[in-house]
Amino acid sequence: MKDSELRAAYHELFRERPAGREACPSPERIVALIERTTLEEERLATLDHVMGCPACKPDFDLMRTIAEGRPAPRRRTAMPLAAAAAVLLLVSGVLLFSVLRARTPGAAGVRGETNGVELISPRGDAHDRPITFTWRKAAGQARYALEVFTPAGGAVYSKEVNDTSVVLPSTVSLQAGTTYHWGVLVRMSDGSAVRTPPIAFTP
Repeated sequence: MKDSELRAAYHELFRERPAGREACPSPERIVALIERTTLEEERLATLDHVMGCPACKPDFDLMRTIAEGRPAPRRRTAMPLAAAAAVLLLVSGVLLFSVLRARTPGAAGVRGETNGVELISPRGDAHDRPITFTWRKAAGQARYALEVFTPAGGAVYSKEVNDTSVVLPSTVSLQAGTTYHWGVLVRMSDGSAVRTPPIAFTP
């Protein structure tokens, strides 16, 4: 719908506005509210009236419905799909890393502070069965806790070991095509603990 047609539809709605609504906003003010074309202070005042007015609220809802029927304007530039996916993966990894750090107060969990521990596999597509998590040994005596999470940070599986590998039990079901994250909590003999940055894999 063109802007001229849209405004004509607006005015048709108010053509026979009943008397007694002198204090109500004009059709133009409600249009400006919907299209966000006025100063914020004026918009807020109009919105405050509309939301509390039993006569204006139905008109506002109907006008907004008409407005939302217009096609959305095309963006001048669009992020390539691959770039968008990479950004999403990066953001989810950062969020998950924050969750993992929050689970262990004082744990550094930053690359270079993991006493030499480095995650090896799985990375990316993980089609081998059974899934085996492996990492490099820490410099010094340590015990390890494997942690497998959903992208949102929900725990899927965890196991504490002295070794540097864990085979995922067949009783743990991972959904094919879904991205998961895993990391290792390293507990050193002096009582300190650090976490590796998590990496993603897709079973």
